Amino acid sequence: MIRRVHIVVALLVFSLAASINAMAATKRVSTKKPAKSAKSSKTVRVTKTSKTSKKKASKTVRAKRVVRAKRSAKVVRTRRSRRARRARIRRLVWNPLFRGSREMLVRQNLQIDELALPRIADDEELEMRIAAGELVPLEDSQFLTVASNLKENRRYCRPWTRDFLEDLSEDFYAEFHKPLVITSLVRTAEQQRKLRRTNRNAAPEDGETVSTHLTGMTFDLLKRGLTRKQHKWIEQYFMPLKELGLVEPIEERRQPVFHVTVFNGYTEWADQQDAEDETIETPTTLTGAQSISGMRNTMEPAKPLVIPSLSTVSEGSEVAAN
Repeated sequence: MIRRVHIVVALLVFSLAASINAMAATKRVSTKKPAKSAKSSKTVRVTKTSKTSKKKASKTVRAKRVVRAKRSAKVVRTRRSRRARRARIRRLVWNPLFRGSREMLVRQNLQIDELALPRIADDEELEMRIAAGELVPLEDSQFLTVASNLKENRRYCRPWTRDFLEDLSEDFYAEFHKPLVITSLVRTAEQQRKLRRTNRNAAPEDGETVSTHLTGMTFDLLKRGLTRKQHKWIEQYFMPLKELGLVEPIEERRQPVFHVTVFNGYTEWADQQDAEDETIETPTTLTGAQSISGMRNTMEPAKPLVIPSLSTVSEGSEVAAN
């Protein structure tokens, strides 16, 4: 009996071992990879080669982009450094013929007080002065252009200022066949207050250095677009009138304009010169240049407003004149 049991157990163990071996063999067969053909291996190699070439190409593109970015950055830095150098040079060599100063503005306002000219406070007072004829319009012409951004009620000035602008623009056009551009005329204290928020070069709307634009005597003449010859011509035009005390020009630095104040003696002086030109007879024994020189020597201002010389003002001082 015991012998039969041992035989049965041995048979069961043998059959179990055989089953396990069969299952293991089946698993090895199913997981074994099929053999690759020559064609498939070639395809794999081509695929790997194309991937490698794409990676190299992308790296080359990235490298080129980096090089271009560095070059552009270098160009930008170079341009900025050049502009900075030019700005420094301009600051070093900028030496205008008509330099502004605080003393000049104080003196101008004292003269305005002597003339009892009011500073216009707001648009309501401006309209009142226009209606009274104290301010006259400055019209566009072939000799003169008023900036298009100026409102209609800002295209006014004092009569003697208009007379000066008409004479200046006609003489300039006769010389260069180009109109002058006026960027600013009369202003109100309210407008000046707003202007100071964005333009640090603008003069205050009150105090001893208040802007002379509030009286309508002053205009701004655009310098941008002028050649050196034209710029020099304007300076030479202003100089004798400044010496006579008829105008007070300031060449501004931060704004591309001549800031010019015209005094009330100009119209009378100009009328006197016109009358003398009509009455003076040129001697026949003199040449043309000598006769013109003699005429100029006989010209004298008709009671001009005398302005102290700027020699007492420090050359290094500068103040906002707008």
